[in-house]
Amino acid sequence: RNSDGTATYKNAAGISWKYGGKDYNIGGITVDTTPLGFTKENGVKNGSYNAVEKKITWSIHTNYARLPIGNPYIISDVLDASQEYVTDSLTVFTYEVNGAGGIINEKIMVPELYQVVYPTEGNGNRITVSLVGQEGERIAVGIRFKTQFKNELISEPSVRNNATFQSGETSFGLNATVNIPYGGKLAD
Repeated sequence: RNSDGTATYKNAAGISWKYGGKDYNIGGITVDTTPLGFTKENGVKNGSYNAVEKKITWSIHTNYARLPIGNPYIISDVLDASQEYVTDSLTVFTYEVNGAGGIINEKIMVPELYQVVYPTEGNGNRITVSLVGQEGERIAVGIRFKTQFKNELISEPSVRNNATFQSGETSFGLNATVNIPYGGKLAD
């Protein structure tokens, strides 16, 4: 993303020269480029369902473009009403992006570098991770955690989950939907 929060980049070109005492100028060519994939959204969110455990693992990768970390830097995720956080399942990590755009080299962050507010009914079932002392660093940051169905009741065929992250004054939305095989269907 640009510093203005857009994902469109302008590239302008022109050439000026003198030859034989005469001035020449070719200019005014501008091309707009909009990156694709994780770069455009500056992150990605996904989830996977484990039918044996009856749990969903959510992964949120932020600052994919490795822009300087703003203050505040907050990753926030509101859990679906059917979901509850699995205690002690949160990991906070940095990661790298390879030349093909793949996410690699996840490394756990030490707890002194972030603060966590765990989801409760009182805070709207929201988990929040805020970085501490990382302003200006060019790091990509992710979180991963698990949720489970309240009362083990799987009443829907999918679970949608919406996350946001804020770096300074800029916010980004990252959303994911996980399909639940046979969710919402009763056994015969």
